[in-house]
Order: sequence, then structure tokens, then C-alpha cells
Amino acid sequence: PPQGDGRGRCRIAASSQIAPSDTPKMSLFTEALTVAAHANLSVFLICAVGALAVYLKFLNGEALKRVAGLMIRLLYPMLTFSMFDAYSAERLARWSPALVVGACHLLLGFALGQIFARLLRLQPQPRICLVLTTTFGNCGALPFILSLVVVQRWRRVADTPGALESAYGIIALYASVWILMMFTAGAKYIQYATSSLEAPPAADAKGKVSDPAPTLRARVLRRIRSVEPTVAGTVLGIIIGLIPPLKAVLGAGGALGFIGGTARVLGDAGITLSTLILG
Repeated sequence: PPQGDGRGRCRIAASSQIAPSDTPKMSLFTEALTVAAHANLSVFLICAVGALAVYLKFLNGEALKRVAGLMIRLLYPMLTFSMFDAYSAERLARWSPALVVGACHLLLGFALGQIFARLLRLQPQPRICLVLTTTFGNCGALPFILSLVVVQRWRRVADTPGALESAYGIIALYASVWILMMFTAGAKYIQYATSSLEAPPAADAKGKVSDPAPTLRARVLRRIRSVEPTVAGTVLGIIIGLIPPLKAVLGAGGALGFIGGTARVLGDAGITLSTLILG
């Protein structure tokens, strides 16, 4: 081979090296602020579209009530049910602090409501509203919208497999405490607190025949109808997540995967619709 001083090879090696980027990398704090800004701006724009729909009279008070009923009775139950794909025994054990935090959050809100109601010497009706507001603070579907933007834009989690699924699962698990407590203990508290505000029932007329006792079938049907759909969706989703064969059948690629897929599509629609009418 021809002899040489090696300068050519050095020049080739030097030219083949990748030049360092002149763009400085953002710090973790700056990057987090940037992602948070994008997430909140996304929520703001969706709410602005909802406000515009009301301003243009596409939606009015009656329509908003119907949409809210649709979300509570159908779309939210579909959302909580579709979370079965994110649940497993290992994940529920690892995410169990979310249940504790959710319960503590409700208890703290209830205590604060009671304390300030006494300090302000509120009348019964305002006191009930204050306690319910502080206990069951409702942020709607905002956590789902915010987590979606965070997973999409934050490079620290964007490449993590199942990041969005895990985020949705933790949020749904935290919200399950709110849902179960709201439609059980919360409903009982409302019934108890408002019973003193209602007028006593009028005395029955003499000789009136009392209604016959309901049959067992009627009592069972009435109890089934009394279960809130969102509570049923939450419990059913957790149970399915704990049974791997059933989870595989209803999940993507399963024989009944269209059921889980339909529930997820309807649930995602509830996320968007809830944020839209928030405006």
C-alpha cells in the first residue's frame, strides 16, 4: 500500500464526527413549564370553543343540561369501564396510593367545609352547598386532557411504552374513589342534610288502603336501577382488569375486542365533550 503521513485519514475521521448542536437543551424545570403551558393552552382553546358555541346559540341552558346527563349516564360509565385495559393486580397494587390520596382528599375537603360553614355561621342550605363543593370538587375530564398533552410533548415520557395508558389508569383509579363516595356517601349526606329542610308529609286520609309490599323481583329491579352507571362502570372495569382471560377477550385483538374499543371511543368523546361544555 502507498505510504503516507496519515493526515488524510485524520481529516476524514475528523470530518465524519457529528458536530455538537448549537441549540442549548432546556433544563428540567424549563421543559416542565413549557409542557404545562401547552397543556393548559389546549384546555383553554377547547373551553373557548365551547364558549363560542354558546355565544353563537348552538348550545343553550337546556341543551347543556341534556349533554351533562348524556355524559353522566353514558359517556363517563363507558370511560371508566374502558379503563379495564390499564388495570392488573400488579398495577393496582403499585397504584394503590392513589386510592389513599383520593380518600384523604375527600375527607380533608369535608372537614374544611364543615369548619368554614361553622365559622361563617351559614344557614342550612348554603352550608350544604359549601360542604358538598369542598368535598366533591369536580374538575371534570381536565386531568385526561392535560395528561394527553404531557405524554405527547414531554420527551422524558413520550418514548415510554404505555405512558398514556398508565396515566389514564392512575387518574381513573383516583377518580374511582370520588365516584364511589359521591354516589354513595355523598348521596346519603344530601338526603340526610336536606330532610330537615323538607316539609313534613301530609297525613294520610282515613280509610286509605296502603300499597302492597313490593315483590322480591320488584325490589331487585329497583336496587339495580338505583346503582349509578358510573359506579357500575368503575367496579366492572376493575373486576375485568383483575381477570386476565376476560381482559384479553375484551381487549384489543380479543374475540370481543369491539366491546372494549367501542367503550374507549365513547369514553374519549366524553372527555372532549366535558371540557367543551366547561367553557
